[in-house]
Amino acid sequence: MSVLPRRSAAEQAKNMALGEALARAVEEAHLGDILATRGITTVVLDEDGRMVEYRPDGTTTVLS
Repeated sequence: MSVLPRRSAAEQAKNMALGEALARAVEEAHLGDILATRGITTVVLDEDGRMVEYRPDGTTTVLS
């Protein structure tokens, strides 16, 4: 069994800052926009519980 060396306080602080930055980026990212830039159509439930198709060109269609 190998034992990993303890990280210094500076390394721990750097890792914590990186983790916080990643968490903020994930919270701010909009998956639909990311997929649209890749040409992927998405389907989501809107506030009224209807299925809505969002196409990469910005058009939408209520499916139900």
